[in-house]
Amino acid sequence: MFEILSNLMKLKNVTPYRLSKETGITQATISRWKNGITQPSIETLQTLADFFGVTVDYLTGNESHRYNPTKDLLELRSFLGNGYKLRVYAPELAVSKEFGNSYVLIVYCQTFDTNNCCVRIEVRSYTPQPHIHEKFDEIISIELLEKCIIQLEEKYSILPTYVSNDMLEKESNLSLLCREDDNYDDLTNSMLNEFKNLTKENKQKLVEMAIFFRHQQNKKM
Repeated sequence: MFEILSNLMKLKNVTPYRLSKETGITQATISRWKNGITQPSIETLQTLADFFGVTVDYLTGNESHRYNPTKDLLELRSFLGNGYKLRVYAPELAVSKEFGNSYVLIVYCQTFDTNNCCVRIEVRSYTPQPHIHEKFDEIISIELLEKCIIQLEEKYSILPTYVSNDMLEKESNLSLLCREDDNYDDLTNSMLNEFKNLTKENKQKLVEMAIFFRHQQNKKM
């Protein structure tokens, strides 16, 4: 375990003193790990994993064969914050954040430092099957990257679980929605008439927008 920890410290230019100061783990404890006298607890391993942006499995060697993070990638993870973790999205290693509603925001890194970057972003859904929902290629501005991340986090963190096109057709009952109904007002009928001429992709986006506005409306009640 300490060999993996030591490599991470070198990549991040983290001294034992800094590690101790920022995690609350004493330098004496770190020294005991180095000499094989003791091993960190599960809670301490999680603290270290959060600090370096890796998983506990990575620290303990169970994932070490799968990837070797570069300094740029670790810097990117540090820039994005503790909500982002290193994950393998075959065949690449990336930094990602899971929202708990089947959406995952993934940032692939070619280069990154405090002044420049070259990254690309994907938003994937894993319900009902892996699907790239949105992507941005070759973001080369730190400012633009930050804006994109903020907007995407705000957008996807509040959405319910992704609804596929097939599920959309079943749940929306389009055969009923796409005809005029005497029980609807003129505005609703006008919207439904426009809805029936949209592509499946745009129908999906419209439903997501409606869900978003309904959530915002319910918050104000």
